[in-house]
Amino acid sequence: MDDLTLTSTERRPAERRPALDGIRALAVSLVIAFHCGVGPMAGGFIGVDVFFVLSGYLVTAVLMRAHEESGRIQLGRFYSRRVRRLLPAAVVTLVATVAVFSSLVSAVELESIQRAARAALLYVANWFFIAESTDYFAADVNRNPVLHMWSLAVEEQFYLLWPLLLSGVMAVGGRLGRRGPSSRRFAATVTALGAVVSVGAALALAGSAPSRAYFGTDTRAYQLLVGALLALVPGVVGRARRRPGPASLLAWVGLGAVGVLATSIVEVGPVGRGAFTALAVVGLIVGVEAVPTGSLGRLLSIDPVVYLGQISYGIYLWHWPLVLALDELVEVGTSARLVTVTMLSCGLAALSHRLLEMPVRTWPVLDRIPAWSIVAVGVTLSVVAALVVVPRYESTARNRREVGVETGLTPVPADLDVVAVRNAGYGTAARCVGQAPENCVMVRGAGPHIMLMGNSNAEMLVPAFVKLAEARDLTLSVAIVAGCPWPLGVDAAQPERRELCRTSRSDFYDRLVPTLDPDVILVASNIYGGNMTEVMDDDDRALAAAAQRSLPRLTGDGQRRVVLIEPIPTAGFGSESPLACLDTATFTEQCRFTDASQGSWYRSLLRRLDEGDDAVSTLSIERLVCPLAPVCDPMVAGKVVFFDDAHITAAWSEAISDDLATLLAGAGLIPVH
Repeated sequence: MDDLTLTSTERRPAERRPALDGIRALAVSLVIAFHCGVGPMAGGFIGVDVFFVLSGYLVTAVLMRAHEESGRIQLGRFYSRRVRRLLPAAVVTLVATVAVFSSLVSAVELESIQRAARAALLYVANWFFIAESTDYFAADVNRNPVLHMWSLAVEEQFYLLWPLLLSGVMAVGGRLGRRGPSSRRFAATVTALGAVVSVGAALALAGSAPSRAYFGTDTRAYQLLVGALLALVPGVVGRARRRPGPASLLAWVGLGAVGVLATSIVEVGPVGRGAFTALAVVGLIVGVEAVPTGSLGRLLSIDPVVYLGQISYGIYLWHWPLVLALDELVEVGTSARLVTVTMLSCGLAALSHRLLEMPVRTWPVLDRIPAWSIVAVGVTLSVVAALVVVPRYESTARNRREVGVETGLTPVPADLDVVAVRNAGYGTAARCVGQAPENCVMVRGAGPHIMLMGNSNAEMLVPAFVKLAEARDLTLSVAIVAGCPWPLGVDAAQPERRELCRTSRSDFYDRLVPTLDPDVILVASNIYGGNMTEVMDDDDRALAAAAQRSLPRLTGDGQRRVVLIEPIPTAGFGSESPLACLDTATFTEQCRFTDASQGSWYRSLLRRLDEGDDAVSTLSIERLVCPLAPVCDPMVAGKVVFFDDAHITAAWSEAISDDLATLLAGAGLIPVH
């Protein structure tokens, strides 16, 4: 994304290497094809990996040249160039993105975009999206128009730290008597070790925390460091120049490898694909740097290709918001999306490059301002945009939906604050894994002891059960972790939660339940994996078998009652949230949905488990959240019912407490009041 073009006082014509611009054009083309959904380019996300290696190579070359000329790395000069190069276009794009999407999406969705934009303007977007990906109830990060800014955050963090680290390593090398080429070799050795550690960490986390491995600065550093290593060992390119034939072949092999890795032909995970891409890009760079007049060098140096490379930063900034905005406005096929997004992003990038980026980068007046002053002004601009400008936008997407016959429909309350409803949450749960069992007790009473167990479907019912237990003088304990299936031996759907789920579930079965010894365990869980059909797949059958094996552990071989609470109606995983719908609707009936889980295998499984064990029973709370089931309203009696497509709000949970108590008493699970 960053071409490290020099400012007006630093430009050296001989240093322009058009073939490297061609590589940038290739990289951004792969990313656009991937994001536009071009099927054969299922691995096109490696375009970011190409950028990382190239950026590490170029930035280190700049730093080492400065070190050779003056004996040190001029940090202020370097940072001011980075600010002038990257910050103006990024600020304009992010503010424009928030402004445009404020008219396209609901307040709930806009709030998520604004938080991501703030993180991007502070260059910590990658860590923001790591947190979002591990948050079970976070918005769908894959549909956030700021998602692509994670890679810029990684680069900026690298640009901040790498000059300091490189200066330190070179200084240490000098004190060890390794000046000149020896000092450079010492830095290369340290850089190589850093790259090995980084790729090792990425591979180690790839299975258990793939989002952490993909977005993390430390787990991505190896790609930047591989490029840096190539710059620290210029003899590699020098030796390749002496053998132009093999060098030219190496360039073509590198390009071919990148092309293959960008497709679905190679079945390898993102981390492994990224590691192979890094090696391929090194070969490509060595080849075109050694033989710039070779066949591939000439191809990558064609004027239109070079120009696309020069504006690739702007293309990258604009393309992803354009993809999502287009999807919000019209339904288009893949080819139409690709053509439209490519033309619009190139046009906006060209304007940005000519009217904003180049003037800021080459304006002589700025060259006379102290470097650290430019850095301070740039950082201030970004912070103000993040904390003042971005939060000022409010969703104006209200009443976008077409309404047919208005007679008899229920208007959405004018004072409905969907963001406040969202922020109020969906429930609460004690965090007591590995802690004293008493920490799992939420209410203490003189009556029977009930335990609520399960995943987020149990968590959303905690407000109801707390109110119920307090009113009926019961003891209430919880064994809940969102995103974790309740049967033993079943993995969580989210890889990032699997270790947590295994640990917590083992703790619940082996320690918590035997120690607290509740009279009744109520298990509330949603449909594992999102398969809501009558037909079971292999994962469903594994869950069914695990549930059958786990129940005796909960019933104490018949000594304890276990109640399996059937899942509430759902709009369907991945469908629009009824809450987000309310923010853009005129009437609540526009946000009605039909229960997508009717006749699901999971509900049938619970009923079969009920029939097979006298200590096990099922309980349906469908009518408490969806009185007209299977057609469900987002609001009932003036209250918002649904937190998202499959959970109820904390307020509605409290509202159904008395009705829930009546159901439990009628089933003989708690005393009649």
